[in-house]
Parts: sequence; structure tokens; C-alpha cells
Amino acid sequence: SMLAARERLSRERIGELMKAGRRVPDAFFDIRTLPNTSVRGAVVVSKKVAHTSVGRHKMKRRVYSALRAIRPQIEASDILIIVKKTAKPHTVAEYKGALMLRLRVKNTSKV
Repeated sequence: SMLAARERLSRERIGELMKAGRRVPDAFFDIRTLPNTSVRGAVVVSKKVAHTSVGRHKMKRRVYSALRAIRPQIEASDILIIVKKTAKPHTVAEYKGALMLRLRVKNTSKV
């Protein structure tokens, strides 16, 4: 499934991320982030990346699944994940690994 409604981004916010988001380079994804009080995300797969709707949804589901899994460990921010051609079609574990490397992880050092 997708993210819960409160964990998703509005179209308007996606536009803001496209324009002003901090770009995080990665082989699989073009990631844009902006600060926020909680973690919210959106995954975009264009027709250039996967020609069929089934193919796009499969990639989307896998990326969302990876994002959901690591969400508790990520610093609060809005995250737009634009899937590149090179990302197809990898496993959830591979997507998770890529996102963990690129997204700001909470400082979990014990005080």
C-alpha cells in the first residue's frame, strides 16, 4: 500500500520540492528534500522510466515500501523521490539501502 494520508505530499508541495528542494544525488533516484516537522514522502515514476502502468506501479510500490521501512530512522523532512531509469527493477532491499545512504538519518547516539 501507499503511505498514510498524513505521510503523503500534496501536488502543490511536490511542485515546491521540484523548484526549491535540496537535491540529493543518487544512482537510482533524483531526491529532493525540504525541512518539515514530520517525514512525508512522494514517489514519482515517469513514463520514460517504465512504459506500462503496471511497471510504474511495481516500482512505486517497492520504493514506497522501502521508504515506509526506514521512515522511523529519518530526520523530519518532506522527501520527493523521482525514480530514474537506472532504478529498474530492483528489490525493496536495494531501494532501502540506497535511501538509507542518501537521506538524513536521525542522530540516535544515546545521551
